[in-house]
Amino acid sequence: MAEDTGSIVSGAIAEEPAKEAAVTGGEKTAEQIAAEAATKVSADAAETPEQKAAADKKVADEAAAKAAETPEQKAAADKKAADLKELHGAPEQYGDFTMPDGVEVDKAKLETITPVFKELNLSHKGAQKLVNFYAKTVADTQNANAEAWKATREKWKGDIKADKEIGGDKHDAQVGLAKKAIAHFGTRELQDHLDTYGGGDNPEVVRFLARVGSVVTEDTVKFGKAVVAETLSDPAAAMYPSMAQK
Repeated sequence: MAEDTGSIVSGAIAEEPAKEAAVTGGEKTAEQIAAEAATKVSADAAETPEQKAAADKKVADEAAAKAAETPEQKAAADKKAADLKELHGAPEQYGDFTMPDGVEVDKAKLETITPVFKELNLSHKGAQKLVNFYAKTVADTQNANAEAWKATREKWKGDIKADKEIGGDKHDAQVGLAKKAIAHFGTRELQDHLDTYGGGDNPEVVRFLARVGSVVTEDTVKFGKAVVAETLSDPAAAMYPSMAQK
C-alpha cells in the first residue's frame, strides 16, 4: 500500500519559511535577494524593444521638459504650488467670510458647513473659495428664476392681447373694466400684490376682474332688481321686499 505523502510534503513547505524566518530574524537572505534580482533582470530581458524604447523616451522627454523650463515657467509652477498649500491647514476657528454685494451671510448654513471645512482641512482662504462658489451659484439661480418669471409675464401679456374675450380690439376696454373692479372692491394692498407678483398680467385674473367690472357702474353695483325707494320707509318692507304691499 503506497504511503500518502501529500501531508508530509505540504508540511515541509509550510514549515520551511517559518524556519527560515526564525533563522534570519525576518531579514531577506542572500538567496532571496539574488532571486529577486534575477526576477527583475528576467523581467527587463522580457521587455520588447518597443516597450524599452517607449520607456526610455518618456524618461528623456520628462528630463528635456524640466531642462527646457524657463525661469518664468518655474516661478509660475512654484507660485501654483504655494497657492495650493495656502488652501490647506484648518484654523481653530474660522473668521468672518466675505460675501458679494447684495448677498447676506446665512449664519445657519455656515454653522452647518464649517465642520466640513475642518474635515477637509481647509484653511480660511480655502473655505472662502467654496463660500464664493456657493454665493455665485445662488446668485446665478436667482437671476435665472427672475428671467424665467419675466418671460412668463411677457407671455401672459401676449396671451391677453390674443384672447377672444379680453384681447384684440376689446383689450383696452376689458383692462379698464378690470381696473374698475379693483378700484371698487379692492384695496391698495391688493393692487400692490398684483403688481409685485405679476397676478395682474395673468389672463385668467384679468378675465375675472373684467367680468366683475362689467357689473360695476360709476356709483353702484347691479346685483339684481333694485328695491323701490318708497318701500325703504317701511322697516318690514325693507327687510322682506317680496312681502310688501303692492
